[in-house]
Amino acid sequence: MSNRNNKEYINAHGELKNPRVLAVDRSMLSEASQRSAFLPETYTTRIEHCIGCGVIELFTAEEQKQWYEKLKNYIFATRSRCKSCQKNWKRLKREISEFPKTLRDDCTLEDLEKMLAALIEYDSLSETVRSDIALFNRIYKKINEIEGRMNVPLNSSPLFKRLGLVHD
Repeated sequence: MSNRNNKEYINAHGELKNPRVLAVDRSMLSEASQRSAFLPETYTTRIEHCIGCGVIELFTAEEQKQWYEKLKNYIFATRSRCKSCQKNWKRLKREISEFPKTLRDDCTLEDLEKMLAALIEYDSLSETVRSDIALFNRIYKKINEIEGRMNVPLNSSPLFKRLGLVHD
């Protein structure tokens, strides 16, 4: 549910008005969830905040039932991104998985800039996982090699400045 529609469901105190409640079918939960202590009896619509864009979304009882019983997610797992940020995070994850191969080939500064921007964006959408430091370092090294051939002083890279990685 988008942020603009949430006003009709959330009161002035930021609480849900009449949250929907559905019974949990324990037999449909994942094996790991079934082994958990203190299983909930019901799914209750709740408010969640996207870590990527900060939008307020409702995680409806119906969505929870699907998430935990049909998709078999662990019962105490929660969503951390809105649908848009989740889609973007998955796209970035796929792109980043190709970076090591791309770095073995000849890269332009434009290619390297796109890689760094993707890593920075991926990190902003990640709750705890941070991009591989070794991958960052390989990209930095490649940029310094290219800019060194162009007589750009080390750490005064216009590329790094544009991405906010180096300050004047």
